Amino acid sequence: MDITQEKIDDLNAVLKVKLQPEDYEQKVEQVLKDYRKQVNLPGFRAGKVPFGIVKKRFGLAVLQEEVSKIVGESVQSYLVDNKLQVVGQPLPKVQDETPIDWNNQKEFEFLYELGLAPNIDLQILEKKGSVTEYSINVDQKIIDEELESLKSYYATNEDAEKVCEKDIIEAAIVEIDNDGNDIDDGINKTINFSLVAFEDESSKASLLGLGKEQSVDCDFNKAFKNNYDKIGSVLHISADEAKELKNNFRLTVKGIKTRILPELNQELFERIYGKDAVKDETEFLDKFKSDLEEKYKSYTTRKLENELMDQVIEKFDLKLPDEFLRRWLKVINEDQSKRDKIDEEYDSWSSSMKWQLIQRKIVEENNLQATEEELRDHVKITLQQRLQTTGQSFEEEQLKMYCDEYLKDNKHKEEVENQVVGDKIVNFFKPKFNITVKEVSMEDFLKL
Repeated sequence: MDITQEKIDDLNAVLKVKLQPEDYEQKVEQVLKDYRKQVNLPGFRAGKVPFGIVKKRFGLAVLQEEVSKIVGESVQSYLVDNKLQVVGQPLPKVQDETPIDWNNQKEFEFLYELGLAPNIDLQILEKKGSVTEYSINVDQKIIDEELESLKSYYATNEDAEKVCEKDIIEAAIVEIDNDGNDIDDGINKTINFSLVAFEDESSKASLLGLGKEQSVDCDFNKAFKNNYDKIGSVLHISADEAKELKNNFRLTVKGIKTRILPELNQELFERIYGKDAVKDETEFLDKFKSDLEEKYKSYTTRKLENELMDQVIEKFDLKLPDEFLRRWLKVINEDQSKRDKIDEEYDSWSSSMKWQLIQRKIVEENNLQATEEELRDHVKITLQQRLQTTGQSFEEEQLKMYCDEYLKDNKHKEEVENQVVGDKIVNFFKPKFNITVKEVSMEDFLKL
């Protein structure tokens, strides 16, 4: 076998692969022999079909399949052995010459187009840029809102006599006509909802104070101001079906549950953080605020990473083999709707590709790969944070088993690797930028 590379320009090349009979004949013959052991043909016992008949029947298909495998594996090996940095995958190049004569040809030649990765010189980073790192001010308003949300999670439901705005109402609803009569084939079911979801105040007022078995006629289009997604969610129908509703409903209260929020006491503290983690309300609030600051820091870190990414991409000004990549994207996307969007979304995709190439270069040259221990620690910390909000806890051995099981999933592992390496990349870039720290409110941060 002979593989040669013809460089078209700095970003494009063509591989020429030449196969001789000795490159594939032995493999093809072995596959046919294996076929012979398994094939069943009329008039022959299983495994006793003459080799000549097997070859005549299956030889051409096996030849094409094995040659394709050999060429594909050889191209990949060539890229690895020659340390060629490519983007996308090699694309078979359509040749204008006479098509392959599989019945008579002994020597074969295949051409593959390559998209070459651009050269990346990290010296460019020596010239410092400027970037803003935001810090969210965890003020009393945020603490109160988050604390209310946490208490709501641990709230209990108790039966109530009269409907209040935040109660959960269980109601039987029947679709009615303009005269107030039940519609035979109309909606007739039991639903659960809260008046908090109502957008019309008069509709809300008509239910406030109702007791069990009391009824009221309700226009859901009015109550939700024609928000068909909400109507569909409450009635358990699609938004399109909700849009077609023209009738009112008779709503009969069957049950009322009011949510009782827990008090800030030692029982709640232990449910959230575990036994003896905090001793009183002051310690609890200090720890709660500290956890919130860590939570919001993750938001600002992602924001900083995105701003660094934009500036770094602009600094390097990398060029990609764009025409090759557009063709490659169309080949790998079988869905026509996705193909149609390739040109429209290409700029965004190419920016992401440039960032990946820069990241890969930095990770390789600075040994920033994520270790197995770092991956487990990341999963462990994330799990512990989640458990704190539910009042649960795991023993150390249980945590280890969970981490190992979670990371067996390749998709999960890749996500964790991206997060760990992403944090390392941010720390790598920080000294290479003049960073101005700016404190902002959560409201202002969301506007950025």
